[in-house]
Amino acid sequence: MKFYISLLSLLLGCGLCHARTYQPEILSALKYLESTQATRSGDYEPGQWATEVTAILLPSMVGVGAWGKPYPEATIFTTASIVGVLQEMQDSDPTLRQIGPMVEKAIDGFAPFYMEPFFNFYPPRKRNGAWVRGPRSMFLAPYFRGLAHIPPDADSTSVTYWVLRGPVPETVVQTFARIRDVDRKPHSYNRRSGNVNTGAFMTWLMDEKDPDMPHRFWQPELGPRIPFGTNDVDCIVNANVLKLLTRIQRDEIPGYKESCEFLKKSIRHSEYGRCGIYYPNDFMLAMSVGELKQMKASCTASEEPTVLRYLLETQSQDGSWMNAPPARPDRIQATVAALNSLLLLGDSQNSVHRKRVHKAVNYLLAHSRRNRDGHLNWRGQVFFSAVAQARFSVVWRSTPYTTALAAMALQRAERFLD
Repeated sequence: MKFYISLLSLLLGCGLCHARTYQPEILSALKYLESTQATRSGDYEPGQWATEVTAILLPSMVGVGAWGKPYPEATIFTTASIVGVLQEMQDSDPTLRQIGPMVEKAIDGFAPFYMEPFFNFYPPRKRNGAWVRGPRSMFLAPYFRGLAHIPPDADSTSVTYWVLRGPVPETVVQTFARIRDVDRKPHSYNRRSGNVNTGAFMTWLMDEKDPDMPHRFWQPELGPRIPFGTNDVDCIVNANVLKLLTRIQRDEIPGYKESCEFLKKSIRHSEYGRCGIYYPNDFMLAMSVGELKQMKASCTASEEPTVLRYLLETQSQDGSWMNAPPARPDRIQATVAALNSLLLLGDSQNSVHRKRVHKAVNYLLAHSRRNRDGHLNWRGQVFFSAVAQARFSVVWRSTPYTTALAAMALQRAERFLD
C-alpha cells in the first residue's frame, strides 16, 4: 500500500506527499535565538535580539548614518515581534519549553520603552538635562537629532501589548480610536495612494495639531514630535492594532471597521507592497490577513481568496517569492512572510497548495546557514524602514526576526503536510 501511495504522490508532483519532520531545524533555530539574546546592557537592553539599521549614500551624505554601515538598534519593536512568534510556536507545541525563559527575559527588558500607558520605539537617554529618545548607536547629525525624538506609536504599543497577553489600559484603546485619519490634511504618501480620510488608525499616538509639538529637526530636548509634523496611515500598523483589538474583543470602537476597509481596499487595489509606509515588503499584508483569519476575525475574510491567489501567482519556480521593484528583492524575507501567509490561508488537502508549500520549505532550507556554533539561522533582510521620505534608504534588518519567522514556517509546514 505504501508503494502505491508514494507512486501517486510522485505522479501528483508531491501534492499528497508527507513532510519529514523539521524538528531538528526548528530546535537548532531556537538554539540560535537562545544564544543571541542579549544578557547585559550595551548596544541592546538585556533580553533583546539584534536589529541593525543602515543607510544608503544619500541620507548618509546629509548626516543620517554612514553609507552601508550597520548600526545596532536598541528597539522594543523587533524583540516584541520575535516574542510574538515564539509564543505562538510554544502554544502550538508546549514541549518547546526553552521558549519560556527567552520570553521572560525579553519582557523583563521592556521597561525602558514604557511611556505610561504606551510604548516607544526607542529607549530614553539624557541630553542637556532632559530625557529624550532616539537611536543609541546610529550617527545622526545634530540638526537631525530632534527628528528622532518620536512620540509613542501605535505599532510598538499594539505589538507589545499583544505579547504581554494581559489587560490593555482603556486609555490606549481610546487613543487608538481618537487618533485616526479623519477630517485632516493627508500625508503626501497616503494622498498619492488615494488614501484620504480613511477613518483608519494612524501611526503616531500624538495630536499632529498640538500647538506645543516642536517642528524643528534639531533640539530633541524640546520634546517629542511626529517626524516632519504629519501623521500617516500604514496598513501593517493598522493590522497590528486590529489583531490586538480583536483579541481583547473591542471591535466596536471607532476605527475598527474603517481600518478593516482600508486593508480590504489595499488588497483590491493590489497595494501589497505600497500600503505599508514602514514595511517595504510585498507579503507582510498577506501575512496579516492570514493571522486575522487564524483569529477567526471576519475583518478581511472577503479578501482572503484574492490574497491566496496573489500568493500562488507570485511564487517563483524555485519555491521562493521576491519583492517587486523599487523594493529590494529580499528573497529570504519575502519567502518567510509569503510561506507563513500560504500556510495560514491555504488548504492542507489541496494538492497544489501542498506542492507549493513543499517547494517553499525546500528553498528556505537550501538558503539557511549555520553560525560558528552550528546553529541554524537565516540572514536578516529588510524588516521595516524609516519614514516615507526614507522608505528605501534607511532600513532595519534582523537575523533573529527572520530566523524566528522561518522556524515558525517550518513548524506550520510540518502540520500542513502531515
